[in-house]
Amino acid sequence: MKIFLFIIFLFFNFFVTDSYNSLDCAEIPPALWCKNDKVKKECGFDKLCNRYERRMTNQTLKITLLYEALCPDCQEFILGPLHDVYTHFENYIDLELVPFGNAKYDEKTKKITCQHGEEECKVNKYEGCAINFLPKPFHFIFCLESKLEKGYDLKKAAPTCLEYVKADVHAIDLITHCFNGEQGNKFQLAYFKRTLEAYPDEHEHVPWLYFNDISLHSAQIYQSILPQTICQWLVTDNLPDVCYKENINEDDSIEISDEINDNEEYEEETKKSTDTSEEDSKDEYRTSTEEDEY
Repeated sequence: MKIFLFIIFLFFNFFVTDSYNSLDCAEIPPALWCKNDKVKKECGFDKLCNRYERRMTNQTLKITLLYEALCPDCQEFILGPLHDVYTHFENYIDLELVPFGNAKYDEKTKKITCQHGEEECKVNKYEGCAINFLPKPFHFIFCLESKLEKGYDLKKAAPTCLEYVKADVHAIDLITHCFNGEQGNKFQLAYFKRTLEAYPDEHEHVPWLYFNDISLHSAQIYQSILPQTICQWLVTDNLPDVCYKENINEDDSIEISDEINDNEEYEEETKKSTDTSEEDSKDEYRTSTEEDEY
């Protein structure tokens, strides 16, 4: 009898109990491979997971945004989710802005055709110059796109936003020269090439994100849960406080009207200046000096 009970004990201990503790590694979603040491070790994921963790420990996560001016979906993303992410994760991400989107470049004529017309091309070019000459260009892009969404044109929006980000005279001069000259066109060509670098999946729409230079169609779903995604992918013992909230998106959004305080007196003076000089400078966009159109 004792021998029989001992056999039952062995069977339960080695077969029944083991079935509860075993892992079917083939059924574990890839997103969970590196989340638990036992899973990593038992399923053989540890080598790849450890490689990622060694490379990314205390490193910023690179996020590349392909977008275009005057695009409602791009504006919604920039003014909403991306602004919230930049607010909470500025020191944890390397944000690359690529203002070209679905525009087309003709190799023969060397001309760019934009989805939303010539005005989009102008704004893309201006934003490209600002990105290259402002130390923290996202704040300017955020401001400018919010103004454009409200119906402002570039002539009226640009000086307001340069004032908003407290751009110095030197930076403003560089942006002006860039926009009115060939340098702005060279930047647009560079953004066109950067857009073509999408790999392994080509971009299909805007906004479109690369993560650490990887472009995946399936990864675009992370646009709607970007804060949670960043919290999961960062490898650091010093995560931002927002990662410990039960609902990261709760009460984190900022009203655009509260974020950007329009200087009505400044804009009225700008409008008068623009009206008096419009005939002499229809095609020029200047942002500094006394005779500037802005």
